[in-house]
Amino acid sequence: MAWYDDDYFEEDFFLLEEPTDLETIAHVAFLRSFLEEEAREVLDLACGSGRLALALARLGHAVTGLDLSPRIIERVRAEAKAAGQSVETVCQDMRALAFEARFDFVLSFLHSFGYFRDEENLGVLRGVQRSLKPGGRFLLDLANRESLLHDFDRHARRWIVKKGNYIMFRREMDPLTGRLDSYVTLLREGGLAREHTTSVRYYAYPELKLMLQQAGLGILEVYGSYERTPYSFSSPRMVVLAERAG
Repeated sequence: MAWYDDDYFEEDFFLLEEPTDLETIAHVAFLRSFLEEEAREVLDLACGSGRLALALARLGHAVTGLDLSPRIIERVRAEAKAAGQSVETVCQDMRALAFEARFDFVLSFLHSFGYFRDEENLGVLRGVQRSLKPGGRFLLDLANRESLLHDFDRHARRWIVKKGNYIMFRREMDPLTGRLDSYVTLLREGGLAREHTTSVRYYAYPELKLMLQQAGLGILEVYGSYERTPYSFSSPRMVVLAERAG
């Protein structure tokens, strides 16, 4: 069973991965800078808790949130209903995108890309291209591989305390595959221990540029942060804005 099919997204995802409210505000402000004032058809790919989908819906956009996890999709539906927002939800594997020229804007945020083999990741990009209207744009937000690899220590252990729970992280990068394997041990209150493993492909910019071109997406801009700073080896993020040709 692949790591993204286990209970990671069912049980512990929101504790381990969910950004703070302040981070969400900054993320939404960043996304707004790419969207026109008039309503747009937007696809939030691997939407997670739906925090961005709900925020963009409040701004008047017609938002579809897509995620693989049934529990996550149920949560998004409940949150949208409670907030009085209209968000279409789709429980689906991103490798099986079936939209045709529907969206003005597709977003993939917080490194929700690279879960699969290279040919499958390319297939995801081709699905994004098909989903966009001619001239539609794709915003892909990734952690910067070059910054990550600087002084990378595979033996390091990092402990944090979050909401009364102790969490230990350990990471290994395979230089032959470009995959980052993360091992997470979660000690919940009461002493219950849970372990999760994730494996994500980290692409260098030239690799990603070639894949986007192969998928029919042309790069417009690349940034190194949510402040739109120029991309460099030391940048914390690699945020790529691409476009489907008209």
